[in-house]
Amino acid sequence: MSLESLGLSYVDLYLMHWPCAMNANGNDPKFPKLPDGSRDLDASRSHVQTYKEMEKLLKTRKTRAIGVANYSKKYLEELLPEVNIVPAVNQIENHPLLPQQEIVDFCREKGIHITAYSPLGSTGSPLMKNDIVMQIAKERNITPGNVLLSYHSKFALNGMLLGEA
Repeated sequence: MSLESLGLSYVDLYLMHWPCAMNANGNDPKFPKLPDGSRDLDASRSHVQTYKEMEKLLKTRKTRAIGVANYSKKYLEELLPEVNIVPAVNQIENHPLLPQQEIVDFCREKGIHITAYSPLGSTGSPLMKNDIVMQIAKERNITPGNVLLSYHSKFALNGMLLGEA
């Protein structure tokens, strides 16, 4: 989608959605798959090459910041030594049932902001009715959603993983 069709002259943040490119000529525009059901990936281009091209976008002023999504520590360790600009953001699925503490800690150490994808859990998730979440919400007179959205703040779950006593 172009900036013109969005009615914008720039975007605040431009993310690379995956560290692996999908086959642009595959059988589906979003998630092309091979006959065996696995993802149809394009291995001809690395995520590092793509990110270096994204760095050039900053000079055009069409974006104010660049970042990544769905990056593990392994992919960031591959990326960071090769690029000039540290990603502003790593957007990952992150909530008490999928804490991903290793990547959260690594990003904090490198100055990369974590943006949580699906912080309330996916459709049908038990998070909004979890006993610990409900208890914390009640104690603080806030909603379970507020507890989950503040999961990595100082007070959110008092360091407890769900399911711990």
